[in-house]
Amino acid sequence: MKLWPHQDATLSEVKRLTRAGEKKIGVALPCGAGKTAIMLEIAKGAIAKGNRVAIYSCRKSNTKQIMDVAAGNQINAGVVAAEFGGASDPSAPLQVCQLQTVASRLGDYRHPFPYADVVIVDEAHQQTGGQASAVFQKHTQAGAHLFGFTATPVNMGGIYDKLVTKATFRDLLACKAHLPVMCFGPDRPDLERLKTNSEGEFSQRRNAEINNPKKIFGTVLENWKRLNPQGLSTIGFAPGVAESRFFHERFMANGIPSAHIDGERVAIATRNSQGVIEDQEYVSNSESREAVFEASRSGAIQIIWNRFVLREAIDLPHVYCGILACSMGARSTFLQSAGRILRYHPSLDHALLIDHGGNIDRHGLPNQEQSWDLDDTNRSIQRKEKQTRESQQGPEAEPICCPKCDNYRTGGQECPSCGWKHKMSVRKVRELDGTILVKKGRMVKHKPKKNFDDILRGRLYAGYRCGHSVKQAHRLAVTQANKLDIVPIASSIGLPASGSDRWHKPIRQVYPKFKPKGL
Repeated sequence: MKLWPHQDATLSEVKRLTRAGEKKIGVALPCGAGKTAIMLEIAKGAIAKGNRVAIYSCRKSNTKQIMDVAAGNQINAGVVAAEFGGASDPSAPLQVCQLQTVASRLGDYRHPFPYADVVIVDEAHQQTGGQASAVFQKHTQAGAHLFGFTATPVNMGGIYDKLVTKATFRDLLACKAHLPVMCFGPDRPDLERLKTNSEGEFSQRRNAEINNPKKIFGTVLENWKRLNPQGLSTIGFAPGVAESRFFHERFMANGIPSAHIDGERVAIATRNSQGVIEDQEYVSNSESREAVFEASRSGAIQIIWNRFVLREAIDLPHVYCGILACSMGARSTFLQSAGRILRYHPSLDHALLIDHGGNIDRHGLPNQEQSWDLDDTNRSIQRKEKQTRESQQGPEAEPICCPKCDNYRTGGQECPSCGWKHKMSVRKVRELDGTILVKKGRMVKHKPKKNFDDILRGRLYAGYRCGHSVKQAHRLAVTQANKLDIVPIASSIGLPASGSDRWHKPIRQVYPKFKPKGL
């Protein structure tokens, strides 16, 4: 198998770290970068040396996909997964393991633990909880090398010691792994007062409220037709299962062959021999889902609606358009979902993303370069994003949305889509009742970097209120400045000499001008 340059560089770095003695390595590759090929190279190399390999997944569909890839490469594989018990072969050099199955069997003498010399974890960001820690720790304590692969390395710091990030979106465009993507934001909800949970996500209830499909369906359908006039293959993300079904039914009612997938049911609406759209429901399993994908490939349906079941581990390169009819609090959810449309397909020269959830405003464009750290969480990433935007001046600090055609860009006064010239971003913000308010300018305002004078003034104001001395205020200001890597040198505030009488006096006596309002 001939690897792309970014795959070769990633594999070389993994080997270098392994030779240096590292045994727990995370590997970050954008969606569509071909992580399966690298995983396969690692597995084949280990098996050729007489080692045993275990590949872990956390979804049935992903387990089946790995089994098919192994079979296609003539690798003898057994399976450790309750749903695929008939494919069990403990003697095979490769074991395809479903995390939940292995975790549930820990300590059960009837099911031997699948010890391996090399352990490969697919969608590693999804396998970081208590179950994963227990299983992977048992492997590493037995001497195994652990390699975790993901497009979004969040919450991985407690399991892996090193992180490899060698692939860029520019690399993926160059080798035709990715397509350029055009992004549009016709409208978005007001997310300013929306809080995230401990995982960095918005609650499903609140998401469905601010992205009420009955309120936004009209603009979703209208803009899909405007921006995708040929009705090319599309995947849509809704705020919940019920909302996904609603969009499916409404698209179907408007003459558009559609499908819906959730964890329990699959609905496929195609045209019969008389041209009438008929909706059929099935139990959600690998066969019914593959029927949806095949109908999408053939053009029998134009759009697949879901909540998040198609967020990861789904390879549908023929899909041209993505609709985000929900708001994604977590960067990982946004990048994984948008990543479904980025893969290269010879019939397309670009992909299309239509965002009704304010996700691009919050996270940036889906193909912009990401900077990952091993200790990243979705909440820490969002804090860093806000701080980065606050530190930058000008409209280019965040994506600019064209007021005429709704196309996003990263900079410049002229829209590359329609040619309209404008100096600031214009956002069409949707209220809960569905009305649209036009807001101009940046979401996150520029904040000049603080100097020591700014910090000291704040401490003097605060210290005046609670009776601190000048010395106490200065000491607290120095502590705060050191945490922010700011040199604690005051220039415009005349401080009393250290150790003098005024140095020890209350602030209210030395600096009456720092009296807070209301006192």
